[in-house]
Order: sequence, then C-alpha cells, then structure tokens
Amino acid sequence: YYQILDSRSRDEYVGKTINTALDGSPLKPGHMPGAFNVDYRLNWTDQDSKAIKPYAELLRLYSRLDPGKAVITYCHSGRRSSFSYFVLRLMGFEDVILYDNSWQEWGKADMLYPVDASDNQPKSKAPSGSISQGIPIPSKEDKLTCNALDGFHTLARGNHVQHFTRIDRRQS
Repeated sequence: YYQILDSRSRDEYVGKTINTALDGSPLKPGHMPGAFNVDYRLNWTDQDSKAIKPYAELLRLYSRLDPGKAVITYCHSGRRSSFSYFVLRLMGFEDVILYDNSWQEWGKADMLYPVDASDNQPKSKAPSGSISQGIPIPSKEDKLTCNALDGFHTLARGNHVQHFTRIDRRQS
C-alpha cells in the first residue's frame, strides 16, 4: 500500500555519512529497508536559485514511484523530506505522508527498527504503474510553475492557479 522515500543525500542513504542524534550520539548508518533515495536537492534546477525543475524532469526523477500507492517521506529530522512532500503534492500525488521524527527516531541505536545500508536504487526502466505512466506529461503550453511570494506558494498550470499553500515562516 505504501512506498518509502528517503530525501537525504546518497552518502547518508548508503551509510557512508553517519548522522547524529540531538544529544550528539551517532545514529545507525543506512536507511529504512525498501526505501528509495531521491536527494531533495535534485528537485532544484540549481543550488543558487532553488527553483523547482520543470514538471517533465520531476516525472523522470520520481519515475519509480507508483501514484496509486501512498508515499512516506523521511530524512534526518523531517525538514528536507517536507520539501519532497511538497513537490510530490505539487505533482499530483494525493497520499503523501511526512514521517516527522525521521532518522532521528528510526536510526537511534537503542531502537530495534531494521536498517539497510545496501543500494536499493533500481537500475532498469520504470515499471508499469509508475508515475510516468500514471500522471500525464504536460504539453509545452502546460507549464508547471511554483512561486513563493510573501509567504505563499502557488502552483499554476498555464494561467490557472491549481494550488495555494500558506508557508509557516516561524523559526525552528
């Protein structure tokens, strides 16, 4: 029913980079078993502007996900995966869940949750039922844009606003 998306860096995913808990203790290396890795930074056209990639590129980036199944996103603390959550919702995924405690909880040494450090990335083309087959690729006239203005995100297709979200700008 669900699939797991790890939004951390590749090195964190395979256990080369070890995260630490809030108390400074090391967390387990690796990722949740069965999780796929898409570093949240891959959603951007470049690191400076952090503009979201065009819709067709996002479809390729998330081509392994099945739009008919729920997606659970996680990272180290929930911040990076919240961006992946946002992008998946913009793309039309309806059942996206953010695991708030993320690796801070799952990766604790005293937790008995299973951990995998293998490379779970598929090497073959997208399976049937993947997002590239489940969500239509827009035409050239049907551009997906995301703008942040005065603390609001809007998603527009052509000249029509499809989505409007208030951003909480409180300091964390």
